[in-house]
Amino acid sequence: MKNIQFLQIDFNLITDTKITSNEFRIYAYLLSLYNDNKKCSYPSLETIANKLNISLTTVKKSIKRLAANGVIIVTTKNGKKGDRKS
Repeated sequence: MKNIQFLQIDFNLITDTKITSNEFRIYAYLLSLYNDNKKCSYPSLETIANKLNISLTTVKKSIKRLAANGVIIVTTKNGKKGDRKS
């Protein structure tokens, strides 16, 4: 049997018409990887693209839009790009 994981997502985000379906999927994926101890999610942009079967360009644009809308906070750690905090 597959391990099933449940996520708690704010209803306002589910019904937010400013968020595209890809942005919602990316947010949900980041949330599924959230590390409570480190208070962040940190998959690479390439990992997000591969796991969700979305182009890297779309992932980059979606991450920027999610950050601009205040849904996620993007940070870098040790000068590395691709770290995400949600």
